[in-house]
Formats: sequence, structure tokens, C-alpha cells
Amino acid sequence: MILLVLFGSAFVQSPDASAGTFGQNCSFSTFMTRTATAVTGPRSLRLDDGTEVVVAGILPPSKLDHPSVSETWALPARTAKALSEATIGRTIELSGNERARDRYGRRIAQIRVLSGQHQLWLQAYLARTGAARVLIKGTDDICKANALLRHEQAARGRSAGLWADAAYAIRKASKPWELLRYRSTLQIVEGRVWNVSRVRSRIYINFGKNWRRDFTIGIRRKVGKKLRVSGLTLEQLKGRNIRVRGWIQRRGGPYVQLHRAAQISLAPGKKIAGDLPKGQTRRPLPAYQPKQKRPTFAKPDAIDL
Repeated sequence: MILLVLFGSAFVQSPDASAGTFGQNCSFSTFMTRTATAVTGPRSLRLDDGTEVVVAGILPPSKLDHPSVSETWALPARTAKALSEATIGRTIELSGNERARDRYGRRIAQIRVLSGQHQLWLQAYLARTGAARVLIKGTDDICKANALLRHEQAARGRSAGLWADAAYAIRKASKPWELLRYRSTLQIVEGRVWNVSRVRSRIYINFGKNWRRDFTIGIRRKVGKKLRVSGLTLEQLKGRNIRVRGWIQRRGGPYVQLHRAAQISLAPGKKIAGDLPKGQTRRPLPAYQPKQKRPTFAKPDAIDL
């Protein structure tokens, strides 16, 4: 099998992925087939019947991802262009929960784009090209979540798209003071587990002696009870390098709440953090501006979390 990708406005074939890794082995239950007519936001489309749909399971670049990016930052525009070229004027199939809506009443769905006999899984295309990150919370199907994460990993390994930018570098758990700068943003954090503790109804994976200062992962006991990471129980993670993705909060030190098993994995290799090949560097961010205020959401096409 082949992976279908887009070049300009036409489908072309590229032999860089098999059916299994692309996600064709996952189930897609179609509940609507329409034509995409417009891109209405960073990850939303308008269909020919006036319906608006949110592309589930992906998170495009946003100026909120780092406080020092400029107004002319190009990544969001590039993602919007990729979304437009992939969908506008094409027949698309929506799959997932037919009743799922966001707070603005827009449908939330996995999307396949049709062109003749070919089909393109839109979320996989965006993840594979580095146009967006995978949003685990928006992908309840384990098969689809794992497939999307493999595409994202491939893009990160090539420094494709947003992964060439310092705003999306893998963060080090050993630098909690830096993690707090990314509060309320989605980050991938890597580090060595200090210990695993159980306190009342929660399980905590600690990355240092002082939970009031160091990075911590929190898990509800009912979620952690059956959770396995590459076959290991949570207690067996002590002393191992792991990688977690989630929204940075401040609970004493930096904190990530774990909701799904797909958020956590063993770190590849022995080196902590950073996937760039030797000799390559990421585009640097502008100087950090601590007094800059975070912009507020002004309209429905802002990222809806």
C-alpha cells in the first residue's frame, strides 16, 4: 500500500508508509458526506450545506504557544493553506460520533478526503507533514491515536513543518522553572522518573524530590489502575526516561494531568530530550518578553479546547 499525500491541489502517491502505519486498519464509520467550501479557522471547515466542522484530534500552531512570537509568525498561515489545499472543492467524509459538537455548535469529526479512487485521512496528512500536532483528547479511538502519533513522530524526526521551530522543542523535566513559562500550552516533556506515589485517589509520577518545585504527572487512580507503558506498570517506571504530552499547569511546580494512555511513552534512546539529527538546529525564538499579555479569544475560529 501507499501513503497518499497532497502536492498543490492534486493527489500524488508516495511509497513512504504502509496501510497499517497510515491508519487504514482503523475503523471509519462515515455519518456524513459533503463538499468542503471554505476554511473558517485554524482547524475548521464550512461544508456546502452551511455546516461547520472541526478537524478532530489535531492542534495547529497558535500565537498562544509561546509568548514571544511576533504577529507575523508564519506557521499558522502555512497550516491554514495546507488545510485549504487539501479540502476546498473536494468531497469529504465525516466519521466518529455524529452527536459530537464543540461549544459553538460545530461538528467534531475525523475527516477523509476523496479524489476518484483515492482517499486521504486529513488528520494523518497534517500530522505527517508537520502542519499540526496530535491532540490526544480529540482522538478517542486508540487505533487512530496511535497511528497519528506515529505520523507526528516521523515528522518530528525530519524536522518537518512546525517541528523545526524552537516553540515546539521537547522540554526537559529537569528544568521546571522553564516549564512554567509554558503554562496553559500543550508541551511534550521528557525526563527520568524519580518515584511513583499514590495519595488518596490519585497517582503521581514525580521527576524530582520536591513536588512543590519539580515537574509532576498526575493520574486519577481509576485511570492509572490498568495503565501500562510498553508493558510496564507505573511503579516500574522508576528510574526510566519517559515522555509525556499534556497541558502545563502550575500545582506547586509544573504539572500535567494524564487522561489517556496515549499521552505517555518510554523515551526513545538514552539521550534526554531533543530529536534533531546531529548538526541541525531549530529556528530560534525571539527574546522572551515576560510582560507581554496573552491575547484573548475573540471569535469562534480561535482554538477550541
